[in-house]
Amino acid sequence: MISIPVKVSGTAPGVRAGGQLIHKLRRLKISALPKHLPDNVEIKIGTLEIGDSIRVRDMKLEGVEFLDSPSNVITAVRTTRAVVAETPVAVATTAVALRQLLPLLQRTTRRKTTRRSNFSVCIYKPLSVWRGGFCL
Repeated sequence: MISIPVKVSGTAPGVRAGGQLIHKLRRLKISALPKHLPDNVEIKIGTLEIGDSIRVRDMKLEGVEFLDSPSNVITAVRTTRAVVAETPVAVATTAVALRQLLPLLQRTTRRKTTRRSNFSVCIYKPLSVWRGGFCL
């Protein structure tokens, strides 16, 4: 049993589309005769889309037996938060809800008071324009 490094080559289309490439295993445990021992295992990720992964069971080398669990993920392309697209229905629903809440937010006020040297200054602002102002 020997542990050899994993070398990733190429560019995944899923990464170009906004996904994130994740390396789970940097080294693989293998068993082979000395004449079949590779210096490293090269993985080509040119076909990985978002949500795809390469597992140990997908690896094939002549005269080499992989000793890691076959279900272990070597590398994968995961979805990032920026990639998740909103549906037009969700955007329309959000816009309608905001239009209904806007009059309520404009009527509601927030009071901020500070005591300093036996006097206080209060600032009244509508919540829609409150940006963490200050009191003297």
